[in-house]
Amino acid sequence: MEGLDNGDTAWMAMSCALVLFMTPGLAFFYGGLVRDSNIVNTMMMSIISMGLTTLTWLIFGFTWSFDEWGVGKGFTYVGFRNLDTVWPDTTMPGMTFAVFQMTFAIIA
Repeated sequence: MEGLDNGDTAWMAMSCALVLFMTPGLAFFYGGLVRDSNIVNTMMMSIISMGLTTLTWLIFGFTWSFDEWGVGKGFTYVGFRNLDTVWPDTTMPGMTFAVFQMTFAIIA
């Protein structure tokens, strides 16, 4: 792809991995705030939210956040479609940008 920088893409992939490691850490933090009988339940809520948020972001979260709105618009990136080019104003693929944003949606 024209305008693609492998260093930027690698850094974003590494950043995605680091942010995803925060979610189990947050689960352990939340587990430490509750009684012993509720630790597993509280930790599983954080882990399950990773899957649910990923599906939500994949289906319509990204397109609602980053697409243009108007009549006949707003569904360009549903299911991560049309992300095979370099994302505008960056030097990374659109898919890398979408996954990076998804990791922060998960941790939020």
